[in-house]
Amino acid sequence: MIHLPDLVDWADCLTENCPTFGGRFYQVIPDDSLMIDDRESPVGFVYLSGDAAETNSIATGVRQRVAMEVTVEVIQRRTASKTDKFSSVDADQQRIYRLEIQAALVGWKPVNCLIPIERVSGEQGKKDLRQLTYKDTFRTDYMIFK
Repeated sequence: MIHLPDLVDWADCLTENCPTFGGRFYQVIPDDSLMIDDRESPVGFVYLSGDAAETNSIATGVRQRVAMEVTVEVIQRRTASKTDKFSSVDADQQRIYRLEIQAALVGWKPVNCLIPIERVSGEQGKKDLRQLTYKDTFRTDYMIFK
């Protein structure tokens, strides 16, 4: 029996614990062309970004531990004007969003997972005059039994 972790649980956890997002977490990979102009800001996207399985540990069936990585990507509208390309408000908002997400996920144990979530890495994404993106990657493990 294989019980995969469900990203809906991740989005629900984020929705419950990240009030500044107003429930705007989606279980999809955002398209590079997505613009936030016609959406509320910020918006969060939750998606599986990688996994790695250990070798089968039994001879009479299947028992494999799988490490999965999930990325939470945040897209936020910028407050900087066209003449002022840098805004400390943007940086402060991004820091608040990241802290909310990390506080919600780190240490939380999703259904069907073996260990609580750990933060793996983060990186600045696309930046332009209209929006900023940031990606945080988290890790947990689950087991495949057959």
